[in-house]
Amino acid sequence: MIDDVGMTGGALNALVAESVGPFRRRMVSQLEALGLNTFEAGCGREAVEIVASCRVHALVIDTELPDFGGLQAVRVMRTFTRVPPFLLVARKVTRALTARAMESRAVSILQSTSDLGLLAEILEEALVRSYGDFRPQRPI
Repeated sequence: MIDDVGMTGGALNALVAESVGPFRRRMVSQLEALGLNTFEAGCGREAVEIVASCRVHALVIDTELPDFGGLQAVRVMRTFTRVPPFLLVARKVTRALTARAMESRAVSILQSTSDLGLLAEILEEALVRSYGDFRPQRPI
């Protein structure tokens, strides 16, 4: 149950938007190990709906979702809310994609074959910068 400040049990909320279920669940496991509550979305539309209805403190989003990509979803989110720190995941990281990600103020962009521990580490650093007192439940 989400309380009046949008947190569940005092923890921060993270949304993982990825169409590949097993990969999404592995990312969710990494973030839950940090002590984050997690939401999951399998497409851009679901990600936008979750951000519209719940307080999300961090976002991990795939650049290639079935309906529209992660950067497009972030643009839609910006029309109605402040977008939380977000990390893009891509099957192939190119210079052009990296430039678009940085223009959109992504925290980082990672290739989907990267070590998921790196994803958690980058997101943890972004959460500390954004929310100051966030500390993971256990070290990575």
